[in-house]
Parts: sequence; structure tokens; C-alpha cells
Amino acid sequence: MGVRVVRDRAARKLWLVHDTYIEKITRRFGLLDGKCPSTPLPAYELKKNEGQASKAQIKDYQRRVGSVLYTAIMIRPDVAFAASQLSRFLTNPSLDHLAAVNWALRYLFGTRFLGIMYSGELLDTDLMIASDASFADDKETRHSSYSYTVSLFGGLIA
Repeated sequence: MGVRVVRDRAARKLWLVHDTYIEKITRRFGLLDGKCPSTPLPAYELKKNEGQASKAQIKDYQRRVGSVLYTAIMIRPDVAFAASQLSRFLTNPSLDHLAAVNWALRYLFGTRFLGIMYSGELLDTDLMIASDASFADDKETRHSSYSYTVSLFGGLIA
């Protein structure tokens, strides 16, 4: 699964880190060199491809998005929205979409040591649930988006 568990028994803290997996996928796609961006997605809007991608381009794009999605589901909720946006173009990606998924992979590589921390020392160990929504933020379909988080002991559990 590529998850590394780091423990500090004295401080009663535990971290889940996905650095090994992220290094593996970044190496697989040849993205180890280059600048690591500070955001999961570039600032430009991703639009529908007007042309037709080849089967090889589609498969390569799907593998890259799947790799981002896997780490988003496992440990890195900071790339979940990016994975969601990139997944909209799985059947016909353009070169802009490929550049965006490479951006997300480089972001993951630059932040590969980030992880989820759970602490037994926190005074606030209550279950915390938060949600947010955007009204009609998809310009093409006018659909709204929403999300939620559930945390316990200071770390996300859902």
C-alpha cells in the first residue's frame, strides 16, 4: 500500500505518510526532475478536449490520474479535488489535461513527506465533522460541488 507509519511513543503521536508510493509513481512517469508546484492544480480552467486522444494517450492519462486518486483516497485529502477534476476527462484527455495531471504528480512529489498526524495528547479528542459547498461552480454543467471531512484525535478518518 506504500504507507509509512512514523511513531513517537513519548509524545503519543503517529503519522501516516505516503512518500514511498509517491516517489515510486513519480519515477514511473519520469517526473522526478522539474519544479514542484505549490498547488495541486494549475490556475487555468480545464476544458473539454475538442479533438480525439489516441488509445495510448488515454491509457497513460488514466494511469496517472489513478495514481493521484489512490494517494488522495489513502492519505492525501489535499489532492482529492484535483483528482476529481482530472477524472472528468478520463475518456478523452487533451495535452492540457496531461500537463495538469503531471502538475498534480509534481505537487505530490514536492510535498511527499506531508502526512496525517494522530495524537493521543490532544485535549480535543472529540469527533469533528465539517462540510463546505460551492454553488454552481462547474461552468459547463452549472453543477455545485461539496465536500466533508471527519476527524478524530486531530487526524482525518474520512
